[in-house]
Amino acid sequence: MSRRIPAQSGNGPATVPDRPAQRRRGAADEAVYRALVEAITDHRLPPGTPLPEDRLASAFGYSRSVIRQALQLVAHDRLVEQRPNHTAAVARPAYEEARDVFAARILLEVPLVAETARRAGEADLALLEHNLAQERGAIEAGDRHGQLRLSGEFHRFIASLAGNRVAARFVGQLVSRSALILALYEPAGRPSCAAADHAALLAAMAAHDPATAQSCMAQHLESLAENLAPAPKPGPIDFRALFAPRPAATPPRPRGVRLRRSATPRQAGVRG
Repeated sequence: MSRRIPAQSGNGPATVPDRPAQRRRGAADEAVYRALVEAITDHRLPPGTPLPEDRLASAFGYSRSVIRQALQLVAHDRLVEQRPNHTAAVARPAYEEARDVFAARILLEVPLVAETARRAGEADLALLEHNLAQERGAIEAGDRHGQLRLSGEFHRFIASLAGNRVAARFVGQLVSRSALILALYEPAGRPSCAAADHAALLAAMAAHDPATAQSCMAQHLESLAENLAPAPKPGPIDFRALFAPRPAATPPRPRGVRLRRSATPRQAGVRG
């Protein structure tokens, strides 16, 4: 029993990667992997949510063996926790780890944004400006999932533009882990990665001012870390409704701007 899962362009993170051919086990587990990563990183599957193989198999229309392979891939990205004789569940990072993740992001992203400020061209800045405009639109529309996705992409884009592919991949992993942390510990009603902070970062990069860009990034990530607070456990999830096929919707991009592949939790040669 199988059915093809249509692409969800524009509805989930645009940064779920193509895994190299030698690591691919099949189109089915790849499709389930992508759908699960998207649902976890934009908080449609909250931390701690159980992921029973039989219910996921019914929701996706694939066999349990396909679901099992996909869950193993997501667990490799540290977005799902698996224990012997227990149902897999969306990872639930401890509060102590939450602080460490943001400390690690500061160590990586502060020097990377300085390099991006030095080398960013007009097309790079236009891409970031477009992302920021979409983020503002999502906030105004009350689209929490879209805002979370776009704010994560903003950080991934900055890292990828710095020219260090290895560092950018690690940033991608940390940004994905941060999505779980913010779902658990961010106070209700407070936008993660406020658009105003991103606007200040963009202005510093557009001015090719590495020192100001570094200061803005450090203050931004420190503010996120300082405002973390515990949250209650999630309720039950309707997997059929969550993973129902959705029509593809590609948002317009500025003319002449080519979308760069950004760092993601699943990249060849990078282990979580």
